[in-house]
Amino acid sequence: MMSTTRAKSSSGRVRTVRRKLATEEYTDERVAEFLLSNTTDAEDYARAVKLVRKMGLDPQRIDHDKPVGVR
Repeated sequence: MMSTTRAKSSSGRVRTVRRKLATEEYTDERVAEFLLSNTTDAEDYARAVKLVRKMGLDPQRIDHDKPVGVR
């Protein structure tokens, strides 16, 4: 991914600076952790569990935080 920035130098010239940004690729397990940990209630958590199972993963084996009130 590239980032472009335009800046005016002290001499008044406009400069374009391009730089490559670091990107991160997530494993399926990490995506599952995000899905499960970012739920807000029991209904939302149940949907995330279904999605994780569709990914072929066992939600109980993914380290995550459950929303308040979900066991």
